Amino acid sequence: MPEEPLEHEHPGAAHAATSAPFTCATCGKAYRHQPSLWKHRKYECGQVPRFACPLCPHRAKRKHHLVYHLQARHGGKPA
Repeated sequence: MPEEPLEHEHPGAAHAATSAPFTCATCGKAYRHQPSLWKHRKYECGQVPRFACPLCPHRAKRKHHLVYHLQARHGGKPA
């Protein structure tokens, strides 16, 4: 009978370390690809969200995240 993982272990924990080898030294967030880490450092890590929703108080660090917010919460892009 196979052993069950301990409660504190994630079944894919060993795979996770090899599938995301690029880690931010500031916050510890890991990425699979170097350009993703570069964009994270430039636009997200330690940055104040600069894209404001014109319809509510929501703010986003990336423009496309604001577009997703507008579609999901307000039914599309405002004119």
